[in-house]
Amino acid sequence: MVELSVADVGLGLLLPAALAAEAVAANPRSRFQPWRGAVGLLVAFAAAYFTLELGPARPERAGSRWLPHLLVLAIPAGIIAARTRPWWFIATALALTGAAAGPLIVRDWWGMAAFWSVALGYVVLASAGGVLATRWPAAALAAAVGAMSAVAGYVLMEAALPRMAQIAGILGATAGGACLASLLPGRDPEGRAVRAMIPGFMVFLAALMFLAKVETYANVPPHVFAAVALAPAVLVLRRLHPFASVAGFLAILGYAAARTALA
Repeated sequence: MVELSVADVGLGLLLPAALAAEAVAANPRSRFQPWRGAVGLLVAFAAAYFTLELGPARPERAGSRWLPHLLVLAIPAGIIAARTRPWWFIATALALTGAAAGPLIVRDWWGMAAFWSVALGYVVLASAGGVLATRWPAAALAAAVGAMSAVAGYVLMEAALPRMAQIAGILGATAGGACLASLLPGRDPEGRAVRAMIPGFMVFLAALMFLAKVETYANVPPHVFAAVALAPAVLVLRRLHPFASVAGFLAILGYAAARTALA
């Protein structure tokens, strides 16, 4: 049974949720909403991460200590995704963001590990592209990220990676705060702040699942980590059948949780 201290709840859950909610709710009609969303995600997560001393501000080598810095890389893609742009332009920004994460989290990047940078680019393109393509209300987008973070946290706990599970919890709390703020009266009808957060959420979750697969020694099947990271990709099928795409998304997350429980 997981025991949460006052610091875990206050700093790890309530703090990022409050900061994310403020970023989404403040000045909903402002033209700077995309900036507020992309930067607000970084501020909300970093405030909890560094206050809880989960990692240094300047890591010495590639690995999970660089996870918060990926949210900085995702700011340009977030701003692009929140504005009306050609789809190919958004897709390029997403793929480049994922690929740029490789050198920060994959050791010996110039060796065979360079392959994983390309793979991360495709994963971020598929996952973030799937979420953004739904055109859901902002609250639904944030709720989808929250569901992914919750399943990721469970998988990471079962994989004997408590620090990474705590990180997933912070991410989920951030998504929860954005979701609640998106339900307030007078919110931005276009949900630009939340849309600007999606690339950051997705590159973070993709990198987190990749690192978990590499670092765990538990008996969690490798495809479970991939299933969590790629679950939103099925949402691109919404044009064929909107309800089936949502059911597929939830079914993949449910399978990942169930398969982990049976491992």
